[in-house]
This record gives sequence, structure tokens and C-alpha cells, in this order.
Amino acid sequence: MMTDDDIRRTMVDVAALFDEARIDWFVVGGAALSFFGAARPTRGVDIVADLPPWRLDGVVATFARGPIRADATAIRESIPHRRPFRARHVATNIALTVIPRKLGYFDDGRFARVREFEGDGARIVRVASPEDVVLKKLESYRFEREAKHLADVRALLTAIGSTLDLEYLEGWLDGLGVREVWDECRCIR
Repeated sequence: MMTDDDIRRTMVDVAALFDEARIDWFVVGGAALSFFGAARPTRGVDIVADLPPWRLDGVVATFARGPIRADATAIRESIPHRRPFRARHVATNIALTVIPRKLGYFDDGRFARVREFEGDGARIVRVASPEDVVLKKLESYRFEREAKHLADVRALLTAIGSTLDLEYLEGWLDGLGVREVWDECRCIR
């Protein structure tokens, strides 16, 4: 079972790795919830990172050394197609899913709206905005139909309440095809 200290240590090492490699990144998914007061147990940490194919060799080198490791073949097969790959934090054995940035306005906006939290005084942990966490959780539910995604949305809505930027959220519901799921989730609250 992952402890809060394990997750914190992993996040600080993620920040160091990506920042030193000058890779723009942020935390998403279940791990992001904890930064907004809606923590829940999670099996790993999901990271969105700006990994354009022209940086492939540098990314492979970055994950070949240091506190976070990933298989070079998996990276080489994933990045050109913008598919996720797995990595592992060596010290804590926490699994990471590294999700290459998608091209388009939505991911551009997610990178622009990232929230920053202090990691260890020297490192900043970058986290998706709560609105973007909600939108991606709704999208995940739409495709996977796993109840945990709606539970995450409800927990986040309870934790941050009226501070959620509803105008931003409303602006993406139709474009991402998640308005029905949002309406369903809001009715159950």
C-alpha cells in the first residue's frame, strides 16, 4: 500500500526528473485528487507530459537513469503514436503511467491551467486544474463505465464546491461529449 510519504517522495522525484529534462508535465487522475482535498487510495500516479516525437532520444535517456525508470522500447513505441507508457519509481516501487500530450485545444488549455503545489521546498509539483480533472474523469467514465470515476467527480465537487470554474467546465462538456455524464453526476450529488 502506498503511503502519503511514498507519494510525496515520488512526486518530488517526478518534478526533478521532468524539470531537469525541461519536459512540461502535470499530475492527473486519482493522485491529482489528493491535492484538492479529495484523496482516495490509488494504484499509481498518472502524469501528462509534453513529449513530442522529436525529443524521443532525450526522453529515453531521461528514463534510463535516475529515480524513475521506463523501458526504452516501450517509450520508443509509445511517443510517436502519443500512447501512454509505464514507468516505475525505483525507491518506492510506485507505478507511473506517462501520458504524452495530445495535440489540440483541450490539452493546450490543460497545460495553461495547471496548478502548482510545493513539493519539498525546492521542487514544485504541477497538478491538473480541478476542472480538468473533472472533465477527464467524466470522459473516462463515458468510455470505461467504471463507477470510481463518478465517485472521484463527486468527491472533488464536495471538496472544492463553489470554487469550481463552472463557466470553463460548461464550455467543454459538449466538445468532449460528456454533458450527459455531467448531468447524471450532478443529479446524484
